[in-house]
Amino acid sequence: MISGEAWAPTRKLIADGYHLEMVITSHDAEKPNFSENTELSEVLFIARKLDREKAGLTTYVNLWRNPRSIHEALDLATRITDRTAPVDVSGLGFTSIPSPGGKLGEIVTTPAPKGEENWSGALFAQTELFRAFWRLRDGVLIVPGHATETPVKLCKLEEIGALGPDRKRIHEGFTVSTEDYSPYPGFWGHDSTKVRTIAQLPNSKLIVWHDSPRGPNYGPHLFERAGRVQLVERLRSNTHRVIAIGLGTKGLGNTWWALNAPITPAQEKALLLWLNSTLSLLLFFGSRVTTQGAWMQMKQPAWQSMPVLDVRSLTDEQLSRLVATYDEVSGLELSPVAQLDADLVRTKIDANLSKVLVLPDLSPIRALLAREPGLNAAEINPRAESATVASDDEEDEDQADMTI
Repeated sequence: MISGEAWAPTRKLIADGYHLEMVITSHDAEKPNFSENTELSEVLFIARKLDREKAGLTTYVNLWRNPRSIHEALDLATRITDRTAPVDVSGLGFTSIPSPGGKLGEIVTTPAPKGEENWSGALFAQTELFRAFWRLRDGVLIVPGHATETPVKLCKLEEIGALGPDRKRIHEGFTVSTEDYSPYPGFWGHDSTKVRTIAQLPNSKLIVWHDSPRGPNYGPHLFERAGRVQLVERLRSNTHRVIAIGLGTKGLGNTWWALNAPITPAQEKALLLWLNSTLSLLLFFGSRVTTQGAWMQMKQPAWQSMPVLDVRSLTDEQLSRLVATYDEVSGLELSPVAQLDADLVRTKIDANLSKVLVLPDLSPIRALLAREPGLNAAEINPRAESATVASDDEEDEDQADMTI
């Protein structure tokens, strides 16, 4: 609902005729749902039909702990409505939902979504991280703890190249073999125990399916859209390690989007570094379609509109330095994406990008991302076994205002 391609018309219907007042999302890794009969992620929202007035702000309530009983739910509702002035995404700090048993979540407001825009505020448990995403997609980097704003030259991925066909089309044009010869390389599957580095080699051959219902020339026609860069179509972030790989030759994959880009080899290496950096992961995380925990998808339209480093604008010196970094790290094993804060290879990628692009230290963003339940499938604030709902007179007076 909040970011899926198929739900875009529904988001537009709501944006055009309603004020999206509140969106409530559970980031509780043990209970991402509100219904009893599902384990899939769910969202609650309140929308009021407009009567000639303009939509106001949208409030996002991002729960770190999902109520387990009606008593906890009533208590939480009171705590949410008591937060009379939640922080805005354009402001500073965050607004917590406190309780004697620990923090229950955060609240943030944004301008109401327009048209088919994603409800991005519901994709982050942490306001500081959401704010960094919100600004970065417009080409401005803000790092928590760093006072200045830094411009970053970004462009939409579709401005750099075109994406290849989806897996259904590939299956209609080819069969797959690891034994037979074919002039059409493929990269099949995304085994996290095998795909550990950015640089990869084709692992299969695509055999033209002459009996294809679309005709014997359909496979070769599809391969015209093959690419040297492959982008993930689906990702389990607590096991998978890369967002993009370089094949060194044009190919197609069944769980990857081929990027056919008319850029130089040096620009290609710089792009692959960026795509596997923390800032790229932040933009990916804020555009993902999530179904359950750390399992996420990235459809073609989302990838096409994804902001990426405009490698075409880099100077020869910048490209040379990034190429040297790529040659150094592309064969090194990365840790699972969710462990990016302890990944020495990704830290080196970030450090060199920061040096070349004159960016601040990115370690605070790595630390925030590593805390996100949607990335690591773990509790951000585990509940104590003895945690219970307390009466108001048991709460400390200093919890009256938790806007930090």
